[in-house]
Amino acid sequence: MGGYTYLDHVSDILVHAWGESLEEAFRQAAIAMFEAMVNTGNVEKKLEEEVNAEGHDLESLLYDWLERLLILHEVKNEVFSDFVVRIKEGGKGYSLEAKAYGEPYDYEKHSSKVAIKAV
Repeated sequence: MGGYTYLDHVSDILVHAWGESLEEAFRQAAIAMFEAMVNTGNVEKKLEEEVNAEGHDLESLLYDWLERLLILHEVKNEVFSDFVVRIKEGGKGYSLEAKAYGEPYDYEKHSSKVAIKAV
């Protein structure tokens, strides 16, 4: 089973995410990012977005994964509450294929919390 917790930080949001698999830890990190922005309990699975990310190591893969989700949020005005993540290791590093489930952002329904501008 996976989860996440927010850690103390002076000016930013710091998250510790974990899971029984690497994919679950990445899933939990994404849930934590969106929970910091909105109440994900109010986000229904009305749409599905495919997300692909790459990294030369796991840290850069995590960064690219969260950055691509943040771009979807900013460009398409969507919020997500669940994810299915697959990670592969290859000759040049790591790749991630995922599905993000959510819906268009609705100010009244999703009650904004923190605006995240960068990963």
